[in-house]
Amino acid sequence: AGNDSYAGSTDISAGALVVASNTATPGQTFVTVNTGATLAIADGVSARIGSLADGPLGSGTVLIGLIDPATQLTIGGNSAGSTTFSGTIMGAGSLTLSDAASLTLTGTGSAIGGDLELCNCSTGGLTIDGGSLSVAGLSMGVSVFGGTLAVTNGGTLQIGTSSQPSNLLVASNMTITGPGSTVTTSGFTGFGIFGPGTLTISNGGMLV
Repeated sequence: AGNDSYAGSTDISAGALVVASNTATPGQTFVTVNTGATLAIADGVSARIGSLADGPLGSGTVLIGLIDPATQLTIGGNSAGSTTFSGTIMGAGSLTLSDAASLTLTGTGSAIGGDLELCNCSTGGLTIDGGSLSVAGLSMGVSVFGGTLAVTNGGTLQIGTSSQPSNLLVASNMTITGPGSTVTTSGFTGFGIFGPGTLTISNGGMLV
């Protein structure tokens, strides 16, 4: 897709929708990705969508760049409210949630090479509910400047590796709850550095 010329929802039912420019998708579009389908952000593109969810035929794949770590997907929030995506998010780039975006990830095996950032989403956030996400970290690692980052029901969040340390910075809210729910950091962990930050660990959750 080049420049967008439509409004409304985007349902990817098969094949791949390749977002080839920064304005290829309407910023408030409600995107659903079905089983066997892919939303692909081309290398170097900074794309924005309103929300991300499973389609009526299940859930597929989101690819944020093949090799370019500058590739970006921002989920900006729209009237869809909270959405759930059980597929896989992968690629070399970064993922940002802003405004009122509220996304729950339940799938396993998601991994991005860039950063994860929650910003200006006081009423939203990201929940990893029984799923898994690995964030290699391009510069900031995982940053929570607004909203809530929650890891629940045995979900896992891996931030960086021993060979490529990456940071966890929280200036809002973070919750780790439930047996097996684990956040693993390899770099610096800071709460309240850029603003008031709270951490709640309960019912067997772990920060290691």
